[in-house]
Amino acid sequence: MYNSQIQQDKFVNEYLNKDNGFFVDIGAGTSGIHNMPVGFYSNTYFFESRGWTGIAIDYDKIYIDSVKNQRNCSCVCEDLMVTNINNILENYNCPELSDYLSFDVDEASEKVLLDLDLSKYKFRVITFEHNIYQTESDIFSKNSQEAYRRLYNISREKFKDYGYTLYKPDVVL
Repeated sequence: MYNSQIQQDKFVNEYLNKDNGFFVDIGAGTSGIHNMPVGFYSNTYFFESRGWTGIAIDYDKIYIDSVKNQRNCSCVCEDLMVTNINNILENYNCPELSDYLSFDVDEASEKVLLDLDLSKYKFRVITFEHNIYQTESDIFSKNSQEAYRRLYNISREKFKDYGYTLYKPDVVL
């Protein structure tokens, strides 16, 4: 039923309990894991069973090509380190008010977060993967740990500045 890695889809479904919504999935892919079922690790695939549509964005062409004919949303292959997220949202007719933003783009997170025009695009619910929990591991370099902490702080400030209320601080921690 649910597909996401740490139950983002379950949380959003229980919170909104809504049919026929609209999502934006920034980082919709499977982090390079291929040949998996269409919903594998997807934060938004479940909602298509409730009549939702939306925009699923990922840079992994293999992933996008493998799911674009199996999903009821616009599947967009773009490198968000190169392309501005707002251009994609505009080109794919993203409504100014959407139900759900799933944000999980790893290395591109800070750039995309800073680019995202939250004065134009609003969301009822946002889940944002910041990876701060990974800073506890010795396998990450000091630079990676600092980048995750920086992203964590930037995201909290930006969302607060645009009127979002933090409902659940950290799912994994």
